[in-house]
Amino acid sequence: MLGRNYLTLGEVPIPNPIDFSENYTDIENIGNAESGKELVMVTRLQKRSWSLTFQTSSYWLDILKELCKENSTTFTFRGETIAVRARLTGAAMAQNSAMRPESDGYYTVSMTITEI
Repeated sequence: MLGRNYLTLGEVPIPNPIDFSENYTDIENIGNAESGKELVMVTRLQKRSWSLTFQTSSYWLDILKELCKENSTTFTFRGETIAVRARLTGAAMAQNSAMRPESDGYYTVSMTITEI
């Protein structure tokens, strides 16, 4: 889906996503003028956010959890490095994932990354 354009969060490579979406949002501030009219000021056009779902080992899940605790990090997407805030939105053990001494199985991880 993303070909050779691998994703990184901070310096950590993210596995190729099972599900991926990119969204754009306009940020607006609404105020009132003295005449009572509503004033709409667009403060930012096309603020980007990404939703990703992928599978990873418990080792990499722990690394991603630490990155998501930071207020900001970088996200490399299609060769562009962007300042972002990342948050995990879910992590569930993948069905039939084998538990090994070096790993507690594989997890299906959902993440939201928002441009700042």
